[in-house]
Amino acid sequence: MPDPINSALVNAKNEAHSTTPWVWLFDVDLDGTSLLSVAGHDTTVTYNGRTYAAFPIAVSGLERNSLGDLPTPTVTVTNLSREIASYLEAQGVLDRRVRIYLINTVTESAVLEFGEWRVLDAALSLDAASFRLGVYQLFD
Repeated sequence: MPDPINSALVNAKNEAHSTTPWVWLFDVDLDGTSLLSVAGHDTTVTYNGRTYAAFPIAVSGLERNSLGDLPTPTVTVTNLSREIASYLEAQGVLDRRVRIYLINTVTESAVLEFGEWRVLDAALSLDAASFRLGVYQLFD
């Protein structure tokens, strides 16, 4: 018979799976000296002393499995304001560093860090921009 689960662990699990919003945070290295900090949320979010601007963002493919496969997540952002298009046209984002966090806006101590990624490719349409991310390749 399995051991009973500690009540503190049950409370932590319930807090993590509550209806409180979890928010994706992204730090994008634009040119080696400046960061674009955006949050997939409808309001500005402050985390770890940095302010993240509200921006419509969707993330897919960011998963872990027991095989140890490296994911290649896709991040899709709105392009209606043409802000993302201006970054792409001005200096491009390929091979730029991206750090990803998932935080709970009620309990900032509940943070999942997804590490550092690189932009592998980008696609732009009138209404959205999609970026495929991957890990830094040491032997390219």
